[in-house]
Amino acid sequence: MLQNRAVPLVVFLCVLVGASFAQKAQAPASGLTFTYSTIIAPGANLTEPQGISNKGVVVGAYWDGSSNGFTVQDGVFSTYTPYYDSALSGMNSSGEMVGSYNPNYGGDPPQGFTVIDGVLTAFSVPDVTGTIPAGISDSGNIVGQYYNNNSTDGNWQGFLYSSGTFITLDYPGAQSSGARGVNDRGEVAGFYNDSTGISHSYTYQNGAFQELVVPGCWQSGALGINNLGDVVGFCQMKRAGFGYLYKNGAFTLLSAPAGFGRTEAFGVNDADEVVGDYVPPGGSDDTYYGFLAVPSK
Repeated sequence: MLQNRAVPLVVFLCVLVGASFAQKAQAPASGLTFTYSTIIAPGANLTEPQGISNKGVVVGAYWDGSSNGFTVQDGVFSTYTPYYDSALSGMNSSGEMVGSYNPNYGGDPPQGFTVIDGVLTAFSVPDVTGTIPAGISDSGNIVGQYYNNNSTDGNWQGFLYSSGTFITLDYPGAQSSGARGVNDRGEVAGFYNDSTGISHSYTYQNGAFQELVVPGCWQSGALGINNLGDVVGFCQMKRAGFGYLYKNGAFTLLSAPAGFGRTEAFGVNDADEVVGDYVPPGGSDDTYYGFLAVPSK
């Protein structure tokens, strides 16, 4: 399960926040269908797409003994590894990217970076121990997670960076929190862990949290959002786990097609093209591959 993964791919998903309002979304499935294709980094047994831009560029990370960032555009796979143990987690329409890395061969807390106009720049929440940027919008909003060893609880919290200001996104009553996706309107998609460690999906805008209740799932997490407000994430049922797309008040589970086992959805663009990962049938989290799901015509 995604929130139990170690952080070799620098993708931290074991943190989440608590909500002030609950959205009892018992909507029927939207009826959307998708055509799937697989994304596998050459020579890697772990490939995890994290985001997709409105120009169809996919970013993520793969593991071949260390974590490496990658982009895929028009079928061309390119590695981007400015540091040892790097990962790319988001790209906007202008090609601006965010990512993170583990300094000193994983011996120090993860740190963030941005790539703007081809220039690599450190990006961290001020005065904290570790920062992982997770998404960037076309308007330059950035979201992610941070933690501080000097804080009272030491747990991860989400953040929104907008117009030069960092805002902590700490879901009310949560044990830990994270922010994963953001759009041009400042809407955020994220997840939080409650006091028992169970994860939940949420959205956030203008100071207000709203829990996104995914029907039939005992735990979930919202991991991406587009400019239309469509949300993607993961849903864990009793015996299976699926990615989901929430659109126009309805949920569509990205049910595993032939050759797929468990699925998780991490990113979505304005065309509702979804990226995520899957475990082959009978496999485990030691081996997983990426996918691109395109709405069927």
